[in-house]
Amino acid sequence: MKYIILALVFLSQGCAAPAKSLKDFKTTKSICVDGVLVNMYAEQCDEVGQKRITENINLLTCLKNSRKKQDVIWVLNDFFILPQGSAVPKGIMPLCGDPHVILGTAEKD
Repeated sequence: MKYIILALVFLSQGCAAPAKSLKDFKTTKSICVDGVLVNMYAEQCDEVGQKRITENINLLTCLKNSRKKQDVIWVLNDFFILPQGSAVPKGIMPLCGDPHVILGTAEKD
């Protein structure tokens, strides 16, 4: 439960404090969230957006990137973080689960 709260606190900060690069990366204590963030940075995402969608769903998305071809999931899709045990809403494909969160993805609108 403590890690769910940490992940949600991290995500509730808006766009204020994501790492600027892998070198500055700090773990969220969720292997799923960390995996998405590391892959976004590896694919040259320059700005990661974080937003609370509902009380239980948070969004991670690449807002700006320096990649010439935007042909990878990490910059094309939105990623949704839900507390473990939550029902995944229609339209979101589950991608990863750990003891703390369920992470799903969907194409950006």
